[in-house]
Amino acid sequence: MEKKKQARQAARQLPKLDFEFLNPLVIRNGIPVLVIFFSPDCDHCQYMTKKIVEHHDEFKEVQLIMIAPATKAGIQQFANEYDLNKLKDVNLGMDTNFKFFKIFGSTMTPSFFVYNRQHVLVKSIQGETKLSNILSLIK
Repeated sequence: MEKKKQARQAARQLPKLDFEFLNPLVIRNGIPVLVIFFSPDCDHCQYMTKKIVEHHDEFKEVQLIMIAPATKAGIQQFANEYDLNKLKDVNLGMDTNFKFFKIFGSTMTPSFFVYNRQHVLVKSIQGETKLSNILSLIK
């Protein structure tokens, strides 16, 4: 429990994301960041990803960083299946060494970590939520 508390405290400022990404990760300054921990075979994750892609215009000024405990092939297949290429600024990462919990204090899928333009944590949400809840936090 103490490690979870320490990780959550450390994640108040956007932490270094030491994961392997499909494309090089460059954190953009001055825009909100939404970190999503997901699993390609999670029904709730699939639903939330579908909703985000359907509303991609509302995420055009948000950097999306999606990380999963899955293989590169599994994440690439998920990206293709859910048309993640429609999103302007999405980075897909692999948590093959299971570091996500140490960094964020959560491994529930899906989990959302909303950071403001200064990359300070606004709120973390564990589990499926309404898209409007996330959008209200990034506006």
